[in-house]
Amino acid sequence: MEQLQRRREEEEQRRKAELERLRLEEEKREQEEFKRLQEMDESERVKYLCRKEQEEEERRNKEEERKKREAEAAFRIAEESRLQMELLDRQMAMLQQQLAFKRGLMLEAGGLEKTQGISRPWIYSYFTFLQLLGLNQTKAEPTTPKP
Repeated sequence: MEQLQRRREEEEQRRKAELERLRLEEEKREQEEFKRLQEMDESERVKYLCRKEQEEEERRNKEEERKKREAEAAFRIAEESRLQMELLDRQMAMLQQQLAFKRGLMLEAGGLEKTQGISRPWIYSYFTFLQLLGLNQTKAEPTTPKP
């Protein structure tokens, strides 16, 4: 537990140090740029600032596009995940229905065997006997009303 706490603190210190280093680098870059601007004459300064503004605008546009693509990708992934969950839910419902049906059949077959002595071999022999007598109907015959 203490080791985990120590690791967290070390990671936090590393993060703070990295942020501080990045801040100092940015500050240094800004100071150098300010000195360069001071050394430039007015027309060069205007061109430089204009170019810098265009580069900044392009960077913002690219960042916006990247975020937009990431959001669309996240949306597609979420939609696909939702569809997979719906499919899984439907499959689970169907399997539960099949299981309930089979349990009902097993329960009924067990009840018939216990109460009336009707077992699977008895059912087989009953239908075989019907076939021998020629009384079985293999196809359901449609009943149509007679005029």
